[in-house]
Amino acid sequence: MLIYHFGSRDGLLAAVVNAVEAEQRAALAELSASKADLLDISRAFWQRISDPSLAPAERLFFEVYAHALRGRPWTDTFRSTVIAAWERALIELFTSHGFAPDDARRRARLTLAVARGLLLDLLITGERDVLDDTLELLVPIMTPPRPEAAASVTGSGAAQSP
Repeated sequence: MLIYHFGSRDGLLAAVVNAVEAEQRAALAELSASKADLLDISRAFWQRISDPSLAPAERLFFEVYAHALRGRPWTDTFRSTVIAAWERALIELFTSHGFAPDDARRRARLTLAVARGLLLDLLITGERDVLDDTLELLVPIMTPPRPEAAASVTGSGAAQSP
């Protein structure tokens, strides 16, 4: 049955990771729908994904990620969604909080990379307090533009951002 449905054991692992990732994106969408402050959403989401009970799934994620880096065929679906699906979700989150689409995309990619790096660090070191504190360095990235700043124009003609 495994080979029929997933092609192999590895295909099953990739499908499990894809399902967990989809659940995490749904959780982010739920947090976003709460209309909470972007900083509060970020902190709550970090607490969710860094919960120790999710460590086995997170380790599996990084294991499949490493196989995707090697271009293993069974990771094709994973490779096609591991950045793109999160980028879409995060751009939507940032734009809903007042960021211009191009700025939202840049912030989305940086936030995604930082979150994955912090998560990998947590899995290796277990230094939750240090990493919770480190997450606070994202505050400027997560601070929505002030309406008057977004309307202002610098000498170069570009809108200011925080």
